[in-house]
Amino acid sequence: MSDGELTHDTEISGQGLFDCSNKSDSKPKGCIQMSCQDLESEENLWDLYHRWQKFYMISRDHEDMLKRFNQFKETAKFVYEFNMDNYDPHVSSSCRMGLNMFSDMTDDELSCFKGRGGPAESRSKLEEMMRGGSHVESPI
Repeated sequence: MSDGELTHDTEISGQGLFDCSNKSDSKPKGCIQMSCQDLESEENLWDLYHRWQKFYMISRDHEDMLKRFNQFKETAKFVYEFNMDNYDPHVSSSCRMGLNMFSDMTDDELSCFKGRGGPAESRSKLEEMMRGGSHVESPI
C-alpha cells in the first residue's frame, strides 16, 4: 500500500459493535489498527487474530482457535468493508464499526448475551442498510 492511499483505522470497542468516533480524535484511544493489508492473506488474518487476542487478553487452545478463526475472519472483513463504505471522518455523525471482545463468537453464542433478537437480526439490519434498503434504526 502506498503512503498516499487512504485507509480507515478500525477502532475496537468492548462495549458493542459500534463506536461513534469523536471527530477531533485523530487516533482513537484503546484501539488496534486494522488495514486492508490485514485482509490480504490468511497469514495476515492470523496475525490480526493473534493481535486481537493479545489486546483482549483472550486465551484459546489451538483447536478452539481453529474453530473460531473463520468467524473472526468474516467479522473482520465485514467491519472493514462497512467502514470503507460508510465512515467519513469529516462527518460528525459518521460511525465506524470495530472488533470487540466478541468478534470470534458465532451469532448463536452472541444471542445468549443479548436476549433480544440477537446479533443475527442486528447483522441483517446492518446489511440491509448497507445495501441501501429501508432506513431502520441502529440495532445496537
